[in-house]
Amino acid sequence: SSFSGKHVGTVNILQWTTSCNGQLSFSIERSEDGIHFETIGTVPATAADCNQPFSFTDHDPLITNNYYRLKINETGIVAGYSNIILLPGDKGGSIWISMVPDLVNGSAIYLQVSSAISGKAELMITDIAGRIMLRQTIIVQAGSNDVTINAAGLTSGIYWLYGFGESGRTNVVKFVKQ
Repeated sequence: SSFSGKHVGTVNILQWTTSCNGQLSFSIERSEDGIHFETIGTVPATAADCNQPFSFTDHDPLITNNYYRLKINETGIVAGYSNIILLPGDKGGSIWISMVPDLVNGSAIYLQVSSAISGKAELMITDIAGRIMLRQTIIVQAGSNDVTINAAGLTSGIYWLYGFGESGRTNVVKFVKQ
């Protein structure tokens, strides 16, 4: 019946209403370009559930545009799709950090930092208790940047890596130092 979304803080909240007569599920699909979609979550439903609104929170939205649609899966019926909605990403100074693998052996952490604009960004590593173990300012170019952090001062354990662009904190990466 309806499908909408809104950006709240660092997450995107999607909401929809529908009518149904039996068991079904909703696959939440997201796309950066509005053409190529991937499933980011599933919400099951019964006929009784359809009397109330549904919601899904995308805790890790893209820094670019976020196109969303619902794929409605009902037993014995060809899957249907909702309308597509757009929630713009935060293009003003956002960065995105990825780290593969998330297991660090040795003294170097290798990151890929994607940035919407050229400028300064800050990286911060905390331990599992939230104590700041390392802070480092980096210069990034618009696009993809390879960054190496010296992790020699970190003992074995679980850590959190935060990125801060001009528009505030972006994603958080969990990693293990051996």
